[in-house]
Amino acid sequence: MRAPWDLTHDTPEPPDADGILAVLVAPVDEATFLADYFERAPLHVARGEAARWATLYGLADVEEALAVGSRDIERFALMRADASALPPDQYTIERPAPRARATGRSPQLHVDPRGVASAFDRGYSLLIKDAAFFSGRLQRLCTALQRRLGAFVQANVYLTPPRAQGFALHHDTHDTLVLQLDGTKTWRIYRPLVELPIESQPFSAPNGDPRAVLEREVTLEPGDTLYVPRGFAHAATTGASRSLHLTLALLPLRIVDLLDALLRLAPLQDVELRRSLPLGWLDAPDFATRLGELVARRFTAACTPAVLNAARELLANDLFALARTDAGEVFPQLARIAELAPSDRVRLRTDVPYRARVQPTSFELVLPGKSIGYPVTCVPLFRRLEQGPATLAELDALASDGIGRAFAKALVLEGVATVGDAD
Repeated sequence: MRAPWDLTHDTPEPPDADGILAVLVAPVDEATFLADYFERAPLHVARGEAARWATLYGLADVEEALAVGSRDIERFALMRADASALPPDQYTIERPAPRARATGRSPQLHVDPRGVASAFDRGYSLLIKDAAFFSGRLQRLCTALQRRLGAFVQANVYLTPPRAQGFALHHDTHDTLVLQLDGTKTWRIYRPLVELPIESQPFSAPNGDPRAVLEREVTLEPGDTLYVPRGFAHAATTGASRSLHLTLALLPLRIVDLLDALLRLAPLQDVELRRSLPLGWLDAPDFATRLGELVARRFTAACTPAVLNAARELLANDLFALARTDAGEVFPQLARIAELAPSDRVRLRTDVPYRARVQPTSFELVLPGKSIGYPVTCVPLFRRLEQGPATLAELDALASDGIGRAFAKALVLEGVATVGDAD
């Protein structure tokens, strides 16, 4: 079996969502990370394993992204701490359409790797935003980590020239896991001015901030991991060599997000929460008190268990809408489905996010970008697969209508299951 961070498809083993976070922070165990560091304190894991992330991403993948993503100009940026972002016209070219005069098709802008290289040589850092759009390995990593954390995960790649700094001192409103891929980079991390800031609490200081107190300074070597909770301001610089690192931006579902969903739903239950504000409310000295009493009474009463469950579903739907789909070797899998023997096994994938909604008369799977209903007779089959791999014969025996193969095929088509030979 390959190492858990080797997210290629060279072997049939997918990345395990249950173990992916542990791999990223090891030798710190996951429980310690979640209890002592997550949303609380920075963590630098120095390993001395330069090749740890070698199969995940490298310079060749940067060049591949510039090639296959050349039309997605908004996915690329060139930044320097002492200047604004480089205008796109300095690293893009206009390409005419074939037979443009005959067809009337307009030319299109494309990222020009030569312009990117020139800017890099002048001290600009290359940022590839949401680099998973151009890398199946990064996509599988993000999807597995999303399933484990219940958070949206975005992979950003930073290629920084020697003796350079891509961004001024700033804090993020998301948590950050940094994987150092190549070269070294020194990070200065400062104590939060705002603890766990939300989007309306940004911070960026091109010339530093006199209030910022240095928490720690660390130099990342290839194979290292750095975790920075949201709110900890930071700035990073390279030394004598270029640096390539991957940032996994973690956007967890927060209490404020659930409250926002409840604020959308509670007024549907209570007309008093839909009434207009009274005349003179801006100047009424006791308005805050009266409003607080009304909200405490009516809003709390409106937030019944059913409303809370509906709010949770809204958040879950938002998260799954952001999740990336993964073909999961679907074409070879479809070929195997047709030849599956009764003793061959069906397995639920452990790396993709999905939710099963089971009601007395319905069964629904919530998947990235959509939800699909299945006959209730499929519920015993799905519950059996949740316990571990099952043979096709077992699945057929659980359903009186013999839908084992059809259900397995449906799950394979949605990227939720894989099929294989008997163990």
